[in-house]
Amino acid sequence: MRRPLALVFLLLALRTVAADDRLAAMLEKVKPSVVHLAAESDAGVATGSGFVVADDMIVTNHHVVDGCRTLIVKFHGGAFAVAKGVLHLDKAKDIAVVKVPTRPELMKSLAVSKSLPKQGQDVVAIGNPQELEFSVTRGVVSGIRSSDELNPLSSVPIHAGTWIQTDAAISPGNSGGPLVNDKGEVIGMNTFCRRDGQNLNFAISCIDILDAVATARKAKVMPFASPDTFPPIEGIGKDGQPSELSKSITARALSQIRSALPNATDQQINDALQGSIAGFFPATPAADVTQGMVARISGPATVIQILEDRMLLTVNGVKFQFPLLGVDGGELRAKWGDGVIQNLPIDDVFYVGKAQAYTTVANATSYYIPLLPVGTILKMEDLKGLIEAEISRRRVEAAAAEKARQEERLRREAEAAAAEVARQEAAMQSYISRVRRTLSDATGKFSVDAAVVELRDDAVVLVRLDDGRVIDVPIARLSDADQTWIQDNRSWVRMYGSLVRSHLTQGTSPEGKAITQLKLAKTQIAENSDLARTQLESLIREFPGTKAAQEAESVLRGLQLEQLATAIGQYNAIIQRQPDNAEAYLGRGQVFVGLGKTDYAIGDFTEAIRLNPKLSNAYVQRGLLYDLTGRFNEAISDATKAIEIGMSDTLGMAYYVRGSAQYSNGQYTGAIQDCGKAIELGVTEPYVFIWRGYSYLALQRIAEGEADFATAIGLAPKMADAYIGRASARWERDDYRGAVADMRSSIQLDDSDPTSHNGMAWYLATCPDASVRNADKALLHAKKACELTEWKEPFYFDTLAAAFAEGEDFAQAVTWQEKAVAGGDAFPEDTLKECRLRLEMYKKRQPYREK
Repeated sequence: MRRPLALVFLLLALRTVAADDRLAAMLEKVKPSVVHLAAESDAGVATGSGFVVADDMIVTNHHVVDGCRTLIVKFHGGAFAVAKGVLHLDKAKDIAVVKVPTRPELMKSLAVSKSLPKQGQDVVAIGNPQELEFSVTRGVVSGIRSSDELNPLSSVPIHAGTWIQTDAAISPGNSGGPLVNDKGEVIGMNTFCRRDGQNLNFAISCIDILDAVATARKAKVMPFASPDTFPPIEGIGKDGQPSELSKSITARALSQIRSALPNATDQQINDALQGSIAGFFPATPAADVTQGMVARISGPATVIQILEDRMLLTVNGVKFQFPLLGVDGGELRAKWGDGVIQNLPIDDVFYVGKAQAYTTVANATSYYIPLLPVGTILKMEDLKGLIEAEISRRRVEAAAAEKARQEERLRREAEAAAAEVARQEAAMQSYISRVRRTLSDATGKFSVDAAVVELRDDAVVLVRLDDGRVIDVPIARLSDADQTWIQDNRSWVRMYGSLVRSHLTQGTSPEGKAITQLKLAKTQIAENSDLARTQLESLIREFPGTKAAQEAESVLRGLQLEQLATAIGQYNAIIQRQPDNAEAYLGRGQVFVGLGKTDYAIGDFTEAIRLNPKLSNAYVQRGLLYDLTGRFNEAISDATKAIEIGMSDTLGMAYYVRGSAQYSNGQYTGAIQDCGKAIELGVTEPYVFIWRGYSYLALQRIAEGEADFATAIGLAPKMADAYIGRASARWERDDYRGAVADMRSSIQLDDSDPTSHNGMAWYLATCPDASVRNADKALLHAKKACELTEWKEPFYFDTLAAAFAEGEDFAQAVTWQEKAVAGGDAFPEDTLKECRLRLEMYKKRQPYREK
């Protein structure tokens, strides 16, 4: 059946559109590899094209670079580079391969075809005709020609090579550009055209280009023709390396930096670590510099002339010259032009050389003072060595000062505590004296020195002062005088009796001492909240785990909340007066952290960053909150920004935050590196070792992980998380009893942590060592973990099921394992798979054992 004509036209149109789309896509890939060339020579500036064939090689025509002194390369997108020289020249084939050292992302190589194209094949010519940069023309391969056929036609003598004839338009400026096929492969290099004929354009073939590139890969770079230059730069040898003079210069500079370092600011130190040493030198007026000085010259400069390897400029009327080390003058001229440049800021440290004469372009004699930027010859390792020594000195000094402050604080606290104990003891003796009496019965046969601590309807409760025993004595048995005394002192007994009883009967036990201290601290809150706070903190340290300590923590938290609320009010007043005060937002954010208002804190840290993008502590604090709230990528981003800012007082914590977030994000190698860097920088927060320890475990570096957990335990012996981590490490290396012991320690330190109970239950239910397993205890801990999470955590149901299975209650094991599997959204896929396997085992009445 014949297709309708309209359908045929439609299909043809669709094919044309598809072909055009492929061409456009191909050109988008090819264009970044095509370059515009500007060749400076005595005759002026000639332009042409070229294309990238390797990381540091560009191919163009020989006639484009012939006689040039400087070759400026412009990439698609506007970036510039300067060619270093020629690797291969072939005048007979009109091929040049030049070396262009520049940023790797600019050098995107084109593939060169290994075979000649076929006649009639579609081709595209790319180049820069008449300064119309990165132009494209289409055509076909008209023929494959030898040099003998083309010599009579070419304006450039052709002696060798194979040539591609094409009808793709080529104009002046196209020379050196690629001729590519529909795959984007180079099949030739556009070279010349015949203007007395129609569409007679020629490109040297891909075969010849490949030969040239192969030769260039083995060649040494040859410089372009060079103009007359100035004498060698003082302080730099002919090979561009520091001379003997430079060693003396750097020694003097380092000596001055060493003298200035003790008074340097953090900003000056951070700048120096980035290679800027200007902050260590006072500015010297340009008119006052003399030969041999190492001086800082600062001010607006006027650039007179940019030469190939140096620049002439004036600062406050004084003419200077300094080298363009690592920068090519041709590149600067291409960017800035050849005219005078006004108000170029200059602020650097230079060695001042001897004034020298030179001949200007107008053939006149003038003088300049040569400058050598000290930073170009200063070894960064020497500079960093000085800075690191200073930072270490400051850390030691700060640590000593902090230690002295802590010792002084502890001394004052100890004195205050001793005074308070003495006061309390005096007060207690006063209380005792109010209720103390030698009591006797009506017969005079019974007599006891005691404190009356409680009055009942028909009896009194006494505490004997000789042995602390508590006794009840009927009032009727006491003498009339004693009964009268009791009646007269009833109010004192009611007021002080319970305190005296606690002191005399429980004062020797930790709980008793804690209760007494708590009561006394509470009485101080209204009169002296600071003293009360000190007493409460002392109670918590001395009597951890007691009910009194728990109540003290609650009271102390209340005092802290009152203090934080006051601080919020103070920061609000500052912000109202100074709405652009970034530090105030940072401070208020930190107070919000103390109040547990995470969203408010993040908002304030964000505003602080908006007002001062260099406020590194705001990034650290916000990153820490992002990490704690599971926003790990944002935490990594904030910590990275703080690291880039590089303030020494926050740098260690920035690495800690990023290391913590990377651990949580599963980036274990990065976590190890960042936590290690934080430790290097003096961070002693136990969790920096804990996160690194878990990262080591994730990478099966068990010994290193266990060592980190042990370090965390040494830093914080009462931190349950450190023991949980070491238990995990010991379990991994089959030290099951050690793992159980560590998990037991974590529970003793924090009985309210479900993680500890769940871990203990898992160990006792699934341990490969039968002597370690204990079904009853496993069940006890598994139920405790579920109770602490209100029976809402499927992960703990999995452990509970294992405990039931160990006790051979497989019906319950199946029930709870099914609940664990039903909550599978909470599990990673591999964990859910293991849960299903355990369910099948329990159905078969098989307990689960860790391998």
